[in-house]
Amino acid sequence: MPLVGTVKPAGFKHALVPIIAAAMMNDKEIIEISNAPNVEDTRVLLSVVELLGGSVSKTECGIQIDARNLRWSPIPDEVTGKIHGSLYLVVPMLARFGRVELGNSGGCQIGAPNEGGRRPVRHVVEVLERFGARFSEKQHGLVGYADNLKACEIDILDFASDTAGGASGPLVSGATKTAILAAVASNGRTIIRNPYPKIDVVELLDLLEKVGVQIDRDAERLVIEGKANLRGATHELPSDLIEVVTYIAAAVYLKADIAIEITRLERVTFGLQAELNLLASMGVEIRSRNGQIQVGASSVLAPQNITISSHSIFSDSHPFFSLMLCLASAPSTIRDRVWVGRYDYAKQCLRLGADFTIYDDQLSIRPGRPWRRNQLVHGSDLRSTAVLCLAALGILGTTTISGVKHLSRGYADFVANLQSLGANITYV
Repeated sequence: MPLVGTVKPAGFKHALVPIIAAAMMNDKEIIEISNAPNVEDTRVLLSVVELLGGSVSKTECGIQIDARNLRWSPIPDEVTGKIHGSLYLVVPMLARFGRVELGNSGGCQIGAPNEGGRRPVRHVVEVLERFGARFSEKQHGLVGYADNLKACEIDILDFASDTAGGASGPLVSGATKTAILAAVASNGRTIIRNPYPKIDVVELLDLLEKVGVQIDRDAERLVIEGKANLRGATHELPSDLIEVVTYIAAAVYLKADIAIEITRLERVTFGLQAELNLLASMGVEIRSRNGQIQVGASSVLAPQNITISSHSIFSDSHPFFSLMLCLASAPSTIRDRVWVGRYDYAKQCLRLGADFTIYDDQLSIRPGRPWRRNQLVHGSDLRSTAVLCLAALGILGTTTISGVKHLSRGYADFVANLQSLGANITYV
């Protein structure tokens, strides 16, 4: 029985994480974030606000963060190790207290294979050192000091592994967000060249302007005046872009009649322009109207050769395109130049019968749906688990998926949403 119905994604997690860090820097007024997703990243970061003496309250539309009475405390491994976004807490701690002691960050292990999949942290340290912070070695995490952060000029190309068409690679997003937050807390004018361009950064800049930070921005640089007299603000997050891609993939791959309710539709379609252009090239029709996205697809999709970069398709979107391209008329390829180790899901799809071949940072996809029933597969990260769920729904029989705990980091209601569309999914 095909899936049918309407789903509503939660707010954009990638935008929320640095916005919470920005809210923690405000020692004068309250920040309200509407459409905040109820995911693990949100819960962990808000628990840190409360651990440090701030207060968090739920509103009808989201959350309020009152960080006026924060006090210094080390933030232990058992808190920070749950998510990768805990790394951004370094900046508000240095800004408010001049020191930070932070446990190791966690999150999806999609880093380079020669690093055991661990996500990098050194770029955050290096960015903050440009602003005058000092760090010392700690076995589990970071210890840092900053008497006063000082404005600087910083080029994100310094943190890029690929500079064709702009700064790209696994450090670019984190380096940009760290530099923006540090600039707000610094004395003087900071210039950030070649910043990460996607809407999680745009959302952070929008919030900062609302609270009184003076920012001059274009595609090539940001100029930020530090030490603004911060005021309160309310900011509504758009729908989570990767959750939107997830349900588009479900509609395409499973031939499902799914309508996706979107918050701030214009911002979402702007943020997904690269994905939407690629879907159009594949033969997928996307209709956006009345606050919804609906999907129509041809029976056979056009093959593609895709390169993922920090200026094109989100790396998080990549696994869902690989699944959709199983329906293409000829072989396709995906090369991920951001998270080059993001292919564990493909190894699991091989167990289900997908015709995938992995060459270093490239995946070759030959047409044909995964088909093997009664298999046990493991989702090793958030998107891997989600794409395995969609693949399994296209297989007659039972598929057992472990690693479903990862879903809570990026989806508020993933399984419940699929069940509401008619999917037969049970927890065991």
